[in-house]
Amino acid sequence: MHFITQIAMRSRPVTILAIIMLTIISINSYINMQRELFPQIEFPNLFIVTIYPNSNPEAITREITEPIENSISGIPELKKSVQHLLILHPI
Repeated sequence: MHFITQIAMRSRPVTILAIIMLTIISINSYINMQRELFPQIEFPNLFIVTIYPNSNPEAITREITEPIENSISGIPELKKSVQHLLILHPI
């Protein structure tokens, strides 16, 4: 490593030229780099949470859960749909 430092100090024009070339190559690489505004991200799971106050479980299933399941059933990547109903009552 000491050897590289000695060469850089002895030949300043070569060192400056090397730094300029490295900077130009770096800027060119950054400009030509592939970038996506909206990259494709895959999520293996989808969770849908709905709130329907003052309703019974049958109404929630009939009015919310079944229409959502019917609308997402046409998604070709959908492998399985699981329904879970949780009723919380405030104390």
